[in-house]
Amino acid sequence: MSNNSNDWMATPIPEILDRLASDHEWMRENLPQLWHFMEKVQEVHGEHHPEFFKLAEVVGPMFQDLESHMHKEENILFPMLRKMTDPNWDGDVASCGGCAPGPAGPMARMQIEHGMANDALAKCRSIAMDYNLPSDACKAYTTLYQGLAKLETLISEHTQIQEQAVHPRITELAAQ
Repeated sequence: MSNNSNDWMATPIPEILDRLASDHEWMRENLPQLWHFMEKVQEVHGEHHPEFFKLAEVVGPMFQDLESHMHKEENILFPMLRKMTDPNWDGDVASCGGCAPGPAGPMARMQIEHGMANDALAKCRSIAMDYNLPSDACKAYTTLYQGLAKLETLISEHTQIQEQAVHPRITELAAQ
């Protein structure tokens, strides 16, 4: 399926949540590897590429924030949204683990965190000069830059799908 939010508008929300959870799987598998490459490239190339120290100052906290964010989505927001979209849901937000004013609070928090992740990734791209590899780039350097670019695309798509195809529909459902 395309990542165009119009294509996702016809997709049942539980299917979208499964797609968003697969983003988390990719991140849990790849973020530790990317951090390993970050450390390796810093060690090997840091003397000639001091931007890696700045990059690490952004990437480290961002990876920690992403782990916290995924935990909140998987343990608070997504279960709430699944219950709200269950045909047997009784309309009681409290029954789906929500609190007044329902899903609005958790969704607003996730939007803030999505913005923070996208801002951090834009900063990474800037520090890394659009992920253009220098002539002395090794395989770890290349893998790191490719992985950060992939992460940026993944989070951008994740944000767009969630905020344009899920949140408005849930807000409408909660208002009924």
